[in-house]
Amino acid sequence: WVVAIRDPDGSAADTLGTLSLSAGFVSTSGTYEKVRESNGTRYHHLLDPATGYPAETDLVSATIVCDSGALSDALATACVVMGCMDGTALLQSYGAEYVLIDAQHRVIVSPGLRSQFTLTSDAYTLCE
Repeated sequence: WVVAIRDPDGSAADTLGTLSLSAGFVSTSGTYEKVRESNGTRYHHLLDPATGYPAETDLVSATIVCDSGALSDALATACVVMGCMDGTALLQSYGAEYVLIDAQHRVIVSPGLRSQFTLTSDAYTLCE
């Protein structure tokens, strides 16, 4: 399977890269979906359980690959809410693979997916 990863700054049809996979479940969560703007403030649907408000984090998107669909979905959401540092620690504890996108247009790919990920957008930088 070739799975496209959406460009968080683009339309639903815009992608920033692709993942070539032969197995596993894939889930993506991002702050660019289900967005509402009010009085110049942008609100997304991923809530911080400590505040009840949209999470303020360095990540805008998390694509997770693992052996369970329910787990990949839960980890994708948790990772965006927790942020890159705490999120990657959580993902590693579950043995999940990932493609993370931060607000500075950096793409962080787990070691297990590096050979399967292709960056297709000049607007993003692939981090090692």
